[in-house]
Amino acid sequence: MRRPVVAALAALATLLTTASACQPEDPEPTGAEPTAEPTGSTGPTETEEPTTPEPLDPTTVDLGNRVWTYEDAWTAPFEVPLEDGVAEGEWDLAGEGPMVYDEAERVVVDMDGDDDLDVVAPLTYQEQLGGYPWTSWFVWLNDGTDLVQMPYAIAHQARCVATVEAVEPAGDGPGVRIDRLIMDLGAECAATPTVEADRTVVVEHDENGDPWPVQIDPGRFWGGLCVGIGSERSEGEHEQDVQDNGPFPLDEAVVAPGLGPVEPPASEETIDLLSSDSDAWYGDLDGWRFAGITFLRDGALSTSAADEHCAWAPQG
Repeated sequence: MRRPVVAALAALATLLTTASACQPEDPEPTGAEPTAEPTGSTGPTETEEPTTPEPLDPTTVDLGNRVWTYEDAWTAPFEVPLEDGVAEGEWDLAGEGPMVYDEAERVVVDMDGDDDLDVVAPLTYQEQLGGYPWTSWFVWLNDGTDLVQMPYAIAHQARCVATVEAVEPAGDGPGVRIDRLIMDLGAECAATPTVEADRTVVVEHDENGDPWPVQIDPGRFWGGLCVGIGSERSEGEHEQDVQDNGPFPLDEAVVAPGLGPVEPPASEETIDLLSSDSDAWYGDLDGWRFAGITFLRDGALSTSAADEHCAWAPQG
């Protein structure tokens, strides 16, 4: 009985093998597979919209942890590395004491008319021996990515010099209005400054793009600190200065190196200018001569300290 069963199984296996061999192969695909679009295709693609970086917000810059440059016209610039608004060091100034920055006193304002907000901020030398603080206000220009300090102070407050009552945005354009009182001519150092000498200061750039402080009111003169030349002196003493130092070319006088000429303020009186070399540390800078300017009103030497300003002229 086993032989017929084995024979049947063999026959079945042969049948299945034959059927498999006769099964048709899978047909070729009727269409080509999609391929990646070649590089450089002009077909529509999604593009990102160009972005314009946000302008620098100057209030995000921590000036209390920056290296400042301090100067006050009488003292050449030196570095002051602040940490948390304070720096201790030997400053080569009278007495000893720290340099201090008060963020609450900063003014955020466009100084050069480029629509970017800049900062005007004070740095104070807290002299300990006599207890007389010296404060200079400096401009920090916004270059779009950071604040960059200009080396020239635009206001100064100290005993025997001046009192700065306010530094505020000019309001009708770029710049700041500096409300200040300066010493009367011939006043004792212990006296309180009483002469109103408010001024408006902006920043202008020369043909090389270098920034300079410029006083635009009253008149157009140097916008940095102007060391007083002493209008209480006689015209004869001024004339002696001219003989000793050479005549200051008033017809070439400019508000700052590379910028336009000085312009006395509008007045009903006839105003001439009388000059004398200033004692400022930047008295001779890169071929430029720095000098104080005093008004002669109707031929008489002005007796007001508010009539003292400063200017530059080419050297030589």
